[in-house]
Amino acid sequence: MSFFLLSIIVSVLFLIPVGTRIYLLNPQSPMHRSVALSAFLVGIIGVIEYEIGHSSTVESVERLAIYHSTAALLLTYSMGLGAYYYVAAYSEAWKKWGFYIFIMTGIMPLFVIYNLYFEGAVLDINHQLVDGKWKYTILDEGLVPTLFGISFLLSQVYLFFSHLVVYRKAKYKEEKFWKLVLLIILTIIPIYLVHIFLYGVNKDELGDYWMTPVLAILIFIIGWVYTNFKLFEINPAAAIDNILELMSNIIIITDTDFRIKYVNKSFENLGDIRGRYIDKSVIKLAGKFGKIPKERFDTIRNLEKNQKHERTIKFQFFKETHLLITVSATYNQQGSRIGYVFVLTDLTEDVENQNKLKDYTQQLEQSNKELESFAYIASHDMKTPLRNIVSFLNLIERKLKGDEDKEVQEFIGLATSNARYMHCLVEDILEFSKISSNEDSFVAIDLQEVILSIITHLSGFIKEKNAVIQFENLPTIKANKVQIQQLFQNLIENGIKYNESDEPTVNIYISQNDTSLSITFEDNGIGISETYHEQIFDMFKRLHDNTTYQGTGIGLAICKKIMEVHHGKISVTAAENQGSRFMIEFPKD
Repeated sequence: MSFFLLSIIVSVLFLIPVGTRIYLLNPQSPMHRSVALSAFLVGIIGVIEYEIGHSSTVESVERLAIYHSTAALLLTYSMGLGAYYYVAAYSEAWKKWGFYIFIMTGIMPLFVIYNLYFEGAVLDINHQLVDGKWKYTILDEGLVPTLFGISFLLSQVYLFFSHLVVYRKAKYKEEKFWKLVLLIILTIIPIYLVHIFLYGVNKDELGDYWMTPVLAILIFIIGWVYTNFKLFEINPAAAIDNILELMSNIIIITDTDFRIKYVNKSFENLGDIRGRYIDKSVIKLAGKFGKIPKERFDTIRNLEKNQKHERTIKFQFFKETHLLITVSATYNQQGSRIGYVFVLTDLTEDVENQNKLKDYTQQLEQSNKELESFAYIASHDMKTPLRNIVSFLNLIERKLKGDEDKEVQEFIGLATSNARYMHCLVEDILEFSKISSNEDSFVAIDLQEVILSIITHLSGFIKEKNAVIQFENLPTIKANKVQIQQLFQNLIENGIKYNESDEPTVNIYISQNDTSLSITFEDNGIGISETYHEQIFDMFKRLHDNTTYQGTGIGLAICKKIMEVHHGKISVTAAENQGSRFMIEFPKD
């Protein structure tokens, strides 16, 4: 066996584990797949060259030569695909335009392959067996041979510029070295191959089928550099660059003299091109657009390691912008300070929303004050005419006491009843409008004394209804005394009023935990359907007509408002004809 065939066999056997290893490093990566495919295509070329070396007829060699040219074209296409995915991890522009260029370079190889198999085109001619090796010359006339040669040249140019882009993106010494090695290897070896097996072949210098060992060396170098230095994977520096570019915050990196060395893409949201500000002084820009005196930067200069400085400023760039600026110092591996990082968070929308909310709040507060004032004035001013109406109706009733016309007496009675109801309604509205959230009026209140005071005040009503009020030892809380007395009285009165038992009973007891104090008013009255548990706390919500149970429908609304003023809540648990339990809950803090 000749040395040439032996080297081809060794190369093919060597390429199988190399291609498999590259693929298994990351089977999901298109980059890995492309490089592995290139290794296997070189192996196929090696098998074809081995078959050519064992062929004995010109016809079989000419047939295998077509397969050889096809595999070589597919190999250049595969290596171009690998180069595209290699660069796409480092360059957004290449990720877009490099793909279109790659597609265009693939048109010629496909055209050549089509003509080789379907149009009878020929590339290798004049096959001769010289010293036990088949040699050939390249057809130098015609469209297909010309496109065949151009395809290799274009693939070489594509490989060169791909690796040049990646080399220029490298930032660290070791990274730059190995990417330069790849650039040189992927330039020199393909040029050598094109010259030896294509453009260097003529009638005086015949070519031979011995491409595999050179290609195997190329794949070996790519695989070895990749396996040891991970150059096809995005490195931490490139990852950081991508992260900085994608951040919504504005990132500005300066040197120790506050001259800008890097600005990320988010800076352009301010309305200008970032490239214009490279090497500009942050101190001057801050003074010009933010009216920040340069003395402020002394604070930044004095920052210790791991310290940061934060400040909110109004920045008048192309538009008024509110920014939260966070500054920290950066250091090299030797611990020396090399610059500063400014992180700018745009707060403009938040500030505008806060201002709008503030305006709305002020308008709402003003509106509430006006409504409370109106309710107070209206209800206060209505009391006197209503009292007068009731008084005049009583006078008319006494004057017509002997009148036998029953309809007149009935009309007067209805008018008096409605006037009194209106008077009670006005009184309740007036009480509701008086409830305020002034916490300055909160004092220590003994709830035991509050209950006793209410029982004394309602003694006639309690005696009339034969009611019983039972309560535990109640604690002292900090609250508005008048409002709490009104709250308790409303709940006790409701428990007695809406009650048809022979002995209306109201039980008052407490429960508490680490955060709240709960007081429950439980009665044996008519209860409340679950449908109305939320509605009963609304203004003017009545579940019964005024002839059955008198009231205005404001009492529980007053209770709810009092609890809101005290940062607490009120709820009810009840069912029809099964009594009610009103629970009020005060926060302990």
